[in-house]
Amino acid sequence: MEPVGSVTSGIAPRAAEPVDPAHLELLGVDPASVSGGAPFSAALSDAMDSLVQQSRHADSMVNDLAAGRHDDVIATMMAMNKASLSMTLALEVRNRVLDAYHDVMRMSV
Repeated sequence: MEPVGSVTSGIAPRAAEPVDPAHLELLGVDPASVSGGAPFSAALSDAMDSLVQQSRHADSMVNDLAAGRHDDVIATMMAMNKASLSMTLALEVRNRVLDAYHDVMRMSV
């Protein structure tokens, strides 16, 4: 049986791949705000901030509609749907990351 170090010593580590700006725009993240130092963590942080902002905006629009401060039902529904879709996307990303993590943990070395 070979030691683990001899098996993995021939595998070269890969550099982190840059995040595609088109994907960032779909998540509501400004591509210019993602630095080269830690692109994934910065993109994740920006996406979560955007999710919270969209949710708060939808909540405020619902409250304003209920209080009679505006009467734009369509804009309120669109804001609610956008917040809902953002949350669904975030949950799907979380589920896929957890599935990938579990797959890696089940691998035998």
